[in-house]
Amino acid sequence: MGNPIKSLNEDDIWVAIQAHEIGKSNSAFGFKDRLASENNWSTKFAEDAIQEYKRFMFLLCRCGHPVTPSVEIDQVWHLHLLYTKDYWEIFADKLSLTPHHGPTRGGKAEASKFHEWYELTLSSYKRIFCETPPESFWPPSSERFRENQNYKFIDISQMLVVPRKKAVSFCLLLVLALLVVLFYK
Repeated sequence: MGNPIKSLNEDDIWVAIQAHEIGKSNSAFGFKDRLASENNWSTKFAEDAIQEYKRFMFLLCRCGHPVTPSVEIDQVWHLHLLYTKDYWEIFADKLSLTPHHGPTRGGKAEASKFHEWYELTLSSYKRIFCETPPESFWPPSSERFRENQNYKFIDISQMLVVPRKKAVSFCLLLVLALLVVLFYK
C-alpha cells in the first residue's frame, strides 16, 4: 500500500468505512449503547471496539488473506449483523467483497486454521496500520485461543458473576474460617 497513512486517507473503502455510522438512528438506545450494555462494557470501550471493528473490516477487504476477529471484535460484528438493513443494504455495499460471517465447524483442523488466520490478521494489522494492535481488543493468540473457553450469554441482573480465581480464593477463605470457628468452639 506504499505510505500506509497517506494511502488509508486516499482509500475509498477506508474512507467509506470510517464515515459509516452503524445503525444510524435517532433512538435513545443506539448501536453503541446496546453494544456496551450487552457486553457489560463502558461506552468508551464500546466506541473503541467499533473503531477496531471498522479496522477489521478494512483488513478483510484489503489484506489479501482470510481474517479472524478477536472475541471483542466478533461481538461488534455479531451485533452489526442483527442490524440487517444497515449491514447488508448500506455497509456491505461500501466494501470490495461480501463480508460473510461463518461459524467454525469445530475440530482441531478448524482451530488450527482460525489460529493461523488470527496470526495473519495481527500481522496485516501491523503492516497496514503501522502500529501494534491494542491488546485490549486484539490479545495474543495464546489468550485468544486458550483452551477451555466457555462463553455464555447471561442476564447479570439474575446472576452473580465472579471470576473463577476470586471464587476459589473466597471458598478457600470461607473453609478456613469455618475450620477456625469449629476448632475454637
